[in-house]
Amino acid sequence: MKTMFASFLMVMALMPVANALAADPVQGYQDEDWNRLRHDVTESTRRSETNGNFAARRQAIRDRARNRYLEADKDRNGSLNRNELSRQFPRLANHFDFIDSNHDGQVTEQEIAEALRKRMQQRRLQYDQQPN
Repeated sequence: MKTMFASFLMVMALMPVANALAADPVQGYQDEDWNRLRHDVTESTRRSETNGNFAARRQAIRDRARNRYLEADKDRNGSLNRNELSRQFPRLANHFDFIDSNHDGQVTEQEIAEALRKRMQQRRLQYDQQPN
């Protein structure tokens, strides 16, 4: 369960949908973000090599997220600076200071995952506090 949740966080971290890190839980998303997310999920479930195999689909999503991160890392130092992040993920770059938890001017995959984990917790709290 922990691994599945971490996979989900990584996928979300590397997709433009993450632009809503500091935004309202619903209103911060753009239609193109939802369409891109929907497309990625649909495509990952349609691939014949992962059809019916949850573990294989999860690994395929992880691999795709990892490849997008590596593609953004132009200097190959294992982390993304503000320029690298803004070129590949412009909306995510708007939240660079929030994501860069150790304030070293670089964001790692772990920092992205942790930022999303924090945001998910905030959303859960907001949801739990809503009147029924």
